[in-house]
Amino acid sequence: VKAKDCKNVLANMGVTVTEKEEAKLLKTLPVSRKKIHASKLPVLMENLENELEKDDYKDLISYLPMDENEMVDLNAVMEEAKTFTGEKVDTDHLSHELRKMGLVLTDEEHKELLASLSAYSGGKIYKKRLLKRVKNLKGPQVKIKKVESLLESMGVRMKDEEYEELMAQLSANGDRTVGLNDLMDAVSYIK
Repeated sequence: VKAKDCKNVLANMGVTVTEKEEAKLLKTLPVSRKKIHASKLPVLMENLENELEKDDYKDLISYLPMDENEMVDLNAVMEEAKTFTGEKVDTDHLSHELRKMGLVLTDEEHKELLASLSAYSGGKIYKKRLLKRVKNLKGPQVKIKKVESLLESMGVRMKDEEYEELMAQLSANGDRTVGLNDLMDAVSYIK
C-alpha cells in the first residue's frame, strides 16, 4: 500500500480516520515497500483501533508470512486483521459453538481444529477466526437448515434470489448436510 493510499485502504476495511489520525499513523508505521516489521504490528493494530489480546497477537503472527528480516506484507496484515473483529466464541465450549453454527466435524477434524487453536488456551476467539480455521479443514459439513446463518457469520450477504439459487445448487447428503467446501464453491459461483 502506498503511503498516500493508506486512508483509502482503511476506509475499504470500514475504518475511518481523520487527517490528523492519518498523519500520526503514517509517522508511526515503519513501512518499507509494502512491508512492516513484525514488532510494530501492535502499533499498527492499535492505530486501526483494533487492540489485540496476547492470544490474538500470537495467532496473527502465526498466520503471517515473514521474511528473514521479520518483515510482513502489509496487505496480508490488513486481510488477516479483518478476522479480528465481531463476536467472540468460547473455546472451552467449542462443540456447542460449532453446532450452533450448523457445522458438523468428524472426531479427526475436531482434533485438528483444537490443535490449531492451541494459542487460545481456555479463552475466546473471534468467530471469524474460528470459521477461517474450520474452512482450512478438509471435509467439514454444514447442516442445510443452518446455511444462511453460517454465511451471515462469515460476513457473506446474499439477496433472497441468490440464496434461493444457492439452495437449489446444493445437494444434501442423507444427514441433511452439505460439505463446507462445496458450499463455499457454490457461493463463489453465485456471487
